[in-house]
Amino acid sequence: MFEMRRMNLFAVILCFALAFGIAAPAVAADAPAPGTVINKDNVDQYKDFFPEFWMDAFYTGFDGFIEPLSITITETVPNPHPKPFLEASALNKGKYSIDAEGYITGGPDKDVVGFPFPDIDPQDPHFAQKLMWNYDYKYTMDDMVGRFLNYELRRGGKVATSDVENFLISFQNRMYDDPKPLYETPQGYRSANLIRNLAPPVQRNFITLLIRYIDQRSADTTYLYLPSMRRVLRGEAGERSTPIMSSTQAPDDFFGFAGRIPEFTYTLLADKKTIAMADNKMNFETTKTINPEQYLPIQTDGWSVREAYVIEIIPKNPKYPQGRKVLWVDKETLVGLYAAAWDRAGKLWKVWQIPNSREKNNSSPGETSPYGSNIGFDLQLGYAVQMFGTWNLNGNGLTHEDISTSALRKLGR
Repeated sequence: MFEMRRMNLFAVILCFALAFGIAAPAVAADAPAPGTVINKDNVDQYKDFFPEFWMDAFYTGFDGFIEPLSITITETVPNPHPKPFLEASALNKGKYSIDAEGYITGGPDKDVVGFPFPDIDPQDPHFAQKLMWNYDYKYTMDDMVGRFLNYELRRGGKVATSDVENFLISFQNRMYDDPKPLYETPQGYRSANLIRNLAPPVQRNFITLLIRYIDQRSADTTYLYLPSMRRVLRGEAGERSTPIMSSTQAPDDFFGFAGRIPEFTYTLLADKKTIAMADNKMNFETTKTINPEQYLPIQTDGWSVREAYVIEIIPKNPKYPQGRKVLWVDKETLVGLYAAAWDRAGKLWKVWQIPNSREKNNSSPGETSPYGSNIGFDLQLGYAVQMFGTWNLNGNGLTHEDISTSALRKLGR
């Protein structure tokens, strides 16, 4: 009798739900198995594994910037940070904390080596802020020399290319090349990135130098070499949010997000499985013979299911051009997977996908380090850029003098 009453009650509830349009809770789709092909015909089945703004890549290719995407899922494999870096990170457990302004406290800034907040708990009220400090201090390289090819496309136009060389030094968080873990400079540099345009001829020797300081409270510095004037100019603080030549990215947009951590607030929106490009093989060498006209080239294999945090980023400066950004951060690597930015009116502005790779370490054969590339779409301007880089990680012997304002003048001659 009891069972009969329970069945009758269930029937009444079901009829009520159908009559008034009350939907049953959605059931999350299973993660796709390796070998699964995802395209516009079946992507809706897997929409929970992608950012909502990325779905149009499958439907229209963002109105023709890329051919409507069709990807093949591969097995998820680890992509860890180097062992010395993780060992240094473990020593920081319980050492540092966050002050009311969002700065790290617990010791001199120059002594931070590794992740400052290993093993953080998502229940920690400062979790998002600490995660982003870990994101900021993740291991990238001791030094790096790179060459990358940009494929550029304006809506309704044809694909053009630009050739760029890149020099980077980490003065802090060095793991392999002496001096380590800190290469002290008179100016207190933490990192420097010199970007030199080589082609097309109209852009040749336009050079950007981006500097970040060990002192958390010091604003970043930008220098520009203008070949038409043969002069080095110091950029304004706002240059961090201004796109560099041949890119949809401003310096703060590099790899999804590269802003100064205390200048933004952070909220954890989700902790979820995400399908992302985790084994990027396309680089300067493999793509320089590609000559597309209609679409930007994009790798369609090497996509896998990754665990990710979804972080909302809001600028503290009310005049900052982006009103909001959302960043998908790979849990293991802390490299970005996707990012999107909205303007101050709340309209979607830019979308990025960050192909992740495993870069060989010249200073420790057999080891690799996670790294990111970029494809970006400025949806309001109607402009998209895909970057393919070949990186020579560590062992380049770069010095402070190689990445300086005097180096800009020498390279620009």
